[in-house]
Amino acid sequence: MFSKVFIGQDAIITGGTLGTEKVKARVVRMDPVAHNQSGNGQDKVATITVYLSTDAPAQKLIPGVNVDVDLIDQRALLAIQIPYDAVSHNQQGESFVWKVTEDKAHLAKVETGIKDERNIEIKSGLQQGDTVILSPSEELQEGQPVRITPQPSSN
Repeated sequence: MFSKVFIGQDAIITGGTLGTEKVKARVVRMDPVAHNQSGNGQDKVATITVYLSTDAPAQKLIPGVNVDVDLIDQRALLAIQIPYDAVSHNQQGESFVWKVTEDKAHLAKVETGIKDERNIEIKSGLQQGDTVILSPSEELQEGQPVRITPQPSSN
């Protein structure tokens, strides 16, 4: 994990006294040496101190109050993202999706990239605006007619 932390890396600070607010930060300094913590054998833990700086002062950040820090190790700008549920894999481990074109299902091989908690980046195989089928049935076949059902609004 330490190898993924670097000076200039973006971070998001949440939790503690921030409530739902998110504060953007950046790694400005790191201790050069990790320190061993308690534990033995496989449970042994090492820590490294990382110092962050925020772009704007955050009055709600209070010394001594614990917060969560998410370090951003990968970023894809203007990426196509789809829910995990739309991506399937064949026996060779290749990724594919069922794409809807002219109200018919078509299998499309895709190259995936970085992912977050719910979505996965599609590097190739789809265009912006393509419609994909979520949680496709095992019985779905190439060229089979499909009907698009609007997703209920989350409001």
